[in-house]
Amino acid sequence: MLITEFEDPILAIVQSTYPSFADNYKSYEYLKSRAILASTIEVVDQINDYVLNLMSGDVRVYYSSNIFDRSEIHDNNIVEVLTPEFLSSLCTSGLPNHKIKLKVGAPIMLLRNLDQSEGLCNGTRLIVTKLTTHVLEAKIMGGNHHGNIIYIPRMDMSPSQSPWPFKLNKRQFSIVVSYSMTINKSQGRSLDYVGLYLARDILAMDKFMLHFLG
Repeated sequence: MLITEFEDPILAIVQSTYPSFADNYKSYEYLKSRAILASTIEVVDQINDYVLNLMSGDVRVYYSSNIFDRSEIHDNNIVEVLTPEFLSSLCTSGLPNHKIKLKVGAPIMLLRNLDQSEGLCNGTRLIVTKLTTHVLEAKIMGGNHHGNIIYIPRMDMSPSQSPWPFKLNKRQFSIVVSYSMTINKSQGRSLDYVGLYLARDILAMDKFMLHFLG
């Protein structure tokens, strides 16, 4: 079904994929069977923030701690640029955001293998059940360990292949909110209701064609 009439594309895809959200946002089965897919991490973050704001309850914000490996840098001019603010702004695939906003009841996805024997693998989806300063309590959605309660600590992470001329070390929860996810992250996953968000891609293509055609 193609959504053609809308004023706010994010509102339109959320209402289509998560109908009656206010009445069902606490439902385990409702969340497990749905997701919105988008092509970029930036759009995924926008959609996740939008849906999270629709939930009742208090939001808790977790910030990462970021440092760089000085042993691999021999230029003092580069060191001066690598401020905490700059390091916090860096994003790349496989690393969590510097700022993670969570509420109890929100679905999340793991970005690292924590314990494969317990079903805690890269891509596992869970529902947050408790928020504390250093540990998250969550319930696994789907798979052989469906319904198990687990605990997620903060951990130190670095990208396997750094896109920058230095190695970034980030300490944060290895998760992302998962009302929406990238198309790559959806591979091999079974979902009953899927929304595919392409509004930004279509707008970008229209602007390109207008420029190209003069």
